[in-house]
Amino acid sequence: TTEIYTLSLHDALPICLRPGHTGTQPQDNSATDYSIQLDKTTVAASSPIVVKLTGAKFIGFMVQAHDGSGEPVGSFEIIASVPTAQYVNCGGVQNTVTHTSSEDKKELVLSWTPSAKLSGTVKFVATFVKDWSTYWVKVPSASVTITAAADNGEESNSEPEPSSEPEPTSESEPSSEPEPSSEPEPDRKSTRLN
Repeated sequence: TTEIYTLSLHDALPICLRPGHTGTQPQDNSATDYSIQLDKTTVAASSPIVVKLTGAKFIGFMVQAHDGSGEPVGSFEIIASVPTAQYVNCGGVQNTVTHTSSEDKKELVLSWTPSAKLSGTVKFVATFVKDWSTYWVKVPSASVTITAAADNGEESNSEPEPSSEPEPTSESEPSSEPEPSSEPEPDRKSTRLN
């Protein structure tokens, strides 16, 4: 099985993306058959993105979203149809997903949501393990722009309604006559017969 170990840039920020395969080195990312596909490249904070890991057959993976400083951000959701995935705590709850078995995989789909306070640019990075000695670390995705939660990323086409103030009324204006009723008035000359 694949073992994962962590290194630290500093005590508060663990890096969880390198497999603990002793005696091996990662492959060059410029020569990889693996990629991270995203359904959006701009999204409002708190709105989910579909993240797809794809490429040649792989037996292991680990994926995170990184902000500009390289810190893991946001949270993943494992879709029910992905029984071979689990969360790993790499400095935050549900900010990292990895495999639970070494079954062959060609594609894996997850959902990721930025926090309500997150804005700016993030990139997804993934480790793909082809076999014990052949793996790629931090394969990057395209950049994703996270807009503020109040801005849903769509421009509004509606213009604000003009404000209207009631027209002032003057006391010298005559009051309006009451509207005539729709029922006819009784004839005053008519008498009632018994």
